[in-house]
Amino acid sequence: MIIPPKDGPAWIRKLEPEQIQPAGVDLTVQNIQAFEEKGKLAVNNSERTVPEKRLLQPDTNGFYSLPVGSYVVRYREKIEIPLDSIGLVFPRSSLLRMGATIYTAVWDPGYTGQGMGLLNVIHPLAIQRGARIAQLILIRMETPSYEGYQGIYNNEKAEDEKE
Repeated sequence: MIIPPKDGPAWIRKLEPEQIQPAGVDLTVQNIQAFEEKGKLAVNNSERTVPEKRLLQPDTNGFYSLPVGSYVVRYREKIEIPLDSIGLVFPRSSLLRMGATIYTAVWDPGYTGQGMGLLNVIHPLAIQRGARIAQLILIRMETPSYEGYQGIYNNEKAEDEKE
């Protein structure tokens, strides 16, 4: 069962009323980063290398000018996925209509933080900081998870976040 978006304030912080949609909650752009090196995914996590990224700077109007390529977008909202739910993120249709999309993984029960997605720009695009770019839906599980997410990305936060 999808959790009604009107219940969003219980599990999401920094939410504006216009972000609540009929089936989910819109996520907005905190920042955009470019990959600086290659990554390494290994069987043994100690051999994993997450590539360094460079924080892009928007223009004076807050727009990121993005040529074709892949980027990391950090969402502004602070999410707390309940232990009885998973989160799924989808691109907003406006983003798709402009020649770009967002890829993301499952947000596990107990995940807390400012998540990120892989922004794939297929056609050059300008995106303004704060723009609604993706939509998060929560799906309630039949039984709650026995423990929350304990991975290395828990409690992640934007590098340029101001408290």
